[in-house]
Amino acid sequence: MTDYAHETPRLWLQKMTVEDHLQGFHQLWNKEEATQSVKETVEDAKAWMLTTLPTPEDPDIDKYAILLRPVEENPQPWVDERGRPTMIGMTGTNRFSDEGMETGYCMHVAYWGRGYAGEAFRGFLELFWGLEERRRFMQLVAKVDEGNVASSRIIARAGGVKAGILKEWYSRPGSNGVKGDVAFWLIDRPGVSEDEMKEWKEEIKKQMVRKKELEKAKEERKIVEKQPAERLGKE
Repeated sequence: MTDYAHETPRLWLQKMTVEDHLQGFHQLWNKEEATQSVKETVEDAKAWMLTTLPTPEDPDIDKYAILLRPVEENPQPWVDERGRPTMIGMTGTNRFSDEGMETGYCMHVAYWGRGYAGEAFRGFLELFWGLEERRRFMQLVAKVDEGNVASSRIIARAGGVKAGILKEWYSRPGSNGVKGDVAFWLIDRPGVSEDEMKEWKEEIKKQMVRKKELEKAKEERKIVEKQPAERLGKE
């Protein structure tokens, strides 16, 4: 029996893996309407997918494929060419930033405007807040293009509170690289106390210090690895 992490009236959420969801992931990222950085080939999509999934260095990331359940409310096909539930999007957490652990979703353009994004995202939050390994997380952050009214409404309905604006932060699809403003919304764990929230804010600071240390170490490794090749080219 297939293992699904969460179920909503029309959808399943399943831990996203390259083995099970690469084709569906590629379908999400090869549409100009949905992304500024189109992944034309499966190989390009795989390389990008690997950067979005949890790693030993970054184990706090959770990614779930959004799958159609075989119910009358859903359009056909309910399964893909391999006989597996059709993947129509993804949701989960993305990365630590100065504002906190980021969360969000991405939907296939063919399924926009049908309420799937809100249903999936609310389902993810129900799942996430109940995970024992994520009990230390007291808040998530959603960053939304200021012009994206639909996504802002989805985040608000999921309990998000608009907390601020990040100026010239994001290049949205169709903007020709011009960066626009992004609003960040805070979504608190239900029932969180003031003391718990204070501890969480300190945790964010520690995570950002760790993140910057890892990025610095990564850049230093690149420099060291590059030096032998440069010397070889001169000899």
